[in-house]
Amino acid sequence: MKLLIDGLGNGDKAILQTNVSKLSGGGSGNDSRTECRVKTEVVDQDMQGGDICEFNMTSEPSHAACGRACCENKRCDHFVSVRGDPPWSFKGGGVCAGRLPCVKGGFCCFLKTNATRPIKSSYKPGTATGGTTTPSHVDPGAIDQPIYARAFVPATDSDAAAAGVGGGWPGPEQRAVLLTNFDSRNNHTVSLAGDGETFRGATLWSVVHGVAGAWDEPFARRKSTKETLTMEPLAVYLAFLPM
Repeated sequence: MKLLIDGLGNGDKAILQTNVSKLSGGGSGNDSRTECRVKTEVVDQDMQGGDICEFNMTSEPSHAACGRACCENKRCDHFVSVRGDPPWSFKGGGVCAGRLPCVKGGFCCFLKTNATRPIKSSYKPGTATGGTTTPSHVDPGAIDQPIYARAFVPATDSDAAAAGVGGGWPGPEQRAVLLTNFDSRNNHTVSLAGDGETFRGATLWSVVHGVAGAWDEPFARRKSTKETLTMEPLAVYLAFLPM
C-alpha cells in the first residue's frame, strides 16, 4: 500500500487497458520430485505460514522421519519437527489424513508449503528444527496466468507537469506499470510488447516476499539495466518507464 501511495501519488491518474499474454514454462525447472531429500536442517528454526497439516510421530520420532513425510506429500517443501512440547492447540492446517494429532510431550511434525518463511523458534532451545526438502512437483496448470499488470499515466497535462512534486510521481517518467507475480514457487520474466519498448532504464520499486526494504521503507528501489524484468515469487513491482 505504501509503495502505491508513495509511487503514484494523490493526483488524478488514467488507468489504461493492459493486456497480458500468457507466459510459457515455469520458473524453477523442477518438474520432478524423484529422489526427494532433505536439503537443509536448522536447529531452533520455525516456519511461519504455508501450513499443510501436522501429526504426532509415534512410530519414529525423528527429524529425518518428518522430512520423509514431507517428501511423501506432493505440496510439502518445508517442515518443522518439535520434540517434547508441541503446540497441542495448533490451528494451522489441521491433522494430516490418517495420522494422530500432536499431544503435549510428544514429537510433532509440521508440513509446510513453499509459501512459508523461516523465523526464530519460540520453543525451548534445541527442541525445534526447521527443514527444507527438494522442491515439490509444480502442476503447470495450477496457475493459469501468474502475472497481473496494470498501466497508469497522469490524467491531464497539468498532472504530468506536477509529477514528482508535492506527492506526485517520483520522477519525470509519465508512465507506470504495476506488476504482481501470483506464483508462490517460481520466478517469471516479463517483457513489454511495444516496438522498442523495454524495461531498460526504468525505475523499479518492489516488494519481494521475505526481503525487506531499507530503513523505514518497506520497498526497495533500483534502476533496471535489463530489457526484461524477472519477478520473484509473490513479488510486487511498480515500474516507472522512460519516455
